[in-house]
Amino acid sequence: MTEQGTEPPEHTVARTLYEAYAAGRRGLVIVRCASPSVVDRARETIMRVRVPFGWRSLPMSELDPTDLLGFVVQRGGPRGPAFLAYGAPKASDGNLVPDFLELLARHTVGYAQRPTLLALLLTLDEIRQISTPARAFWDLKDAMIAWPSGPHTGQFLPARLDGSLNEAQRGSVAGMFGMGAAVGADVAAAMSGEGPWVGAAPADGSAAPDYYLTSPPLAGRRWGRVLLPLDPEGGQDIDAARVTLYKREVEQARHQLVKLAKRFRQAGEAKAAAECYVLLGMAGELRLDLAVAGQWYIHALQLYDEIGDDGGYVDCAAMLGYLYFLRGDQANATESFRRAMERAEAMADALRRAMSYRRMGIITEQGGGHEEAAALYERAAAIEEANHDERAFCRTLQHKARVLRLQGKREEAAVALERSLAVKERLDDVSGLASGWHELGNLHLESKRYSEALTAYQRALDHEKVVRDFAGMAYTSAQIGLVQKELFQFPSSARAFLIALALFRRLDSPHVPTIERALEAAVQMVDATELRDLRVSADAYVDQLLSAPA
Repeated sequence: MTEQGTEPPEHTVARTLYEAYAAGRRGLVIVRCASPSVVDRARETIMRVRVPFGWRSLPMSELDPTDLLGFVVQRGGPRGPAFLAYGAPKASDGNLVPDFLELLARHTVGYAQRPTLLALLLTLDEIRQISTPARAFWDLKDAMIAWPSGPHTGQFLPARLDGSLNEAQRGSVAGMFGMGAAVGADVAAAMSGEGPWVGAAPADGSAAPDYYLTSPPLAGRRWGRVLLPLDPEGGQDIDAARVTLYKREVEQARHQLVKLAKRFRQAGEAKAAAECYVLLGMAGELRLDLAVAGQWYIHALQLYDEIGDDGGYVDCAAMLGYLYFLRGDQANATESFRRAMERAEAMADALRRAMSYRRMGIITEQGGGHEEAAALYERAAAIEEANHDERAFCRTLQHKARVLRLQGKREEAAVALERSLAVKERLDDVSGLASGWHELGNLHLESKRYSEALTAYQRALDHEKVVRDFAGMAYTSAQIGLVQKELFQFPSSARAFLIALALFRRLDSPHVPTIERALEAAVQMVDATELRDLRVSADAYVDQLLSAPA
């Protein structure tokens, strides 16, 4: 067993496994990481290294049974792939699941004799829990690497949706207005504020809009007792897993949901299985593991289509479209939203029609079709006003305000946006306020009212932190950097761009080159020593942001 030398850590992992591959024998590398966010960085950095056997990302908490070695032996071989295993399954007390440790120790002998390639990415706490009870397995390692957690570890790209993104479309995203090196995330931040759950439940004490009483519930919000009337225990399990997810105990929720999905699918309970798939997709989004999230949504989409659940199909098509949107894949995002809209219109569902018109309006607006987008917003607004759904209507008002601004009608835009923000304040709509304040910052920025723009963006960022909207934080941080540059606050501008850059890389965003150019312009006015400190500060800030509990 060797320790890491002076070569980059990802090269050490690749070289060690390649040597095993070339010799036709088993290869095992342990990668020590300081935190779950560093685990993610290490995994995605390693996957960028070109090797003849290929990489396969393996979230251990999703294995059922929790037999890591059994899975690797069955799915691997002398020609690969090399598994990058991470996220060991944890129990409610935060410790590793006993079955996982027991199976690891039990199957060590069989694993040792098989020519498989495995890199195990572990936090320090996971190492402490694995190394003693599975000592024989631990002693098999060919290399142990301490992954660095300095600023340079943020230079990576996350995994992509398997074969479903149009790579030719990834280079640019329309809707980014320019002021020099401006980032201008007006449309993109609005979609971020939308999230997959527009049409949230009304605030306490307010009347439920009519179509909440007549439309099927949104996928991801369906009660287990309704999905499984003959299996109350199973229904309770779904709801318990959802609560765990909402509490941001993501790893525990994922572990529960994988087991439930398999159980319900085998029992022929398709709607319950699909609900679990959707919740697993949401868990992937919370981890910023968008590749996994997309695959779960695709599974749910296919299942809803098989059983003729139009409401679930519409919801999943919209969620998948949002992921495409984040990655700058205009073609697939448009197609997903179009399918959602057509299915919603066919089922005469007012709730989903309004949401579909709004989403389709955003993607149309991004492509430059302002008049067509405005017409779609009007169609959504008509449904929302008729059903007294203020929460959805105030969001549509914000979209109308943005189109007015893009058309040069700033005074009309300001009136619509002020009305929208007032309703959101009254409803305490935090995610809506985040996107609303961002849009107000855009309006001030276009008018060169830089101090007012900075105040608005900061308020947007404060709200985005509350709801852990990482995409929104990336866009808003970029805009803050732009405004600070215009105010000659170059060190602050550089730090804001560094934060945005780190977040955009986590999102595999097509805006990374734009932010890099904006950063280059800002750092020309910053001392080299100060810039190094700013990089460390920004990296630490993002690490804390991503690992902080909700």
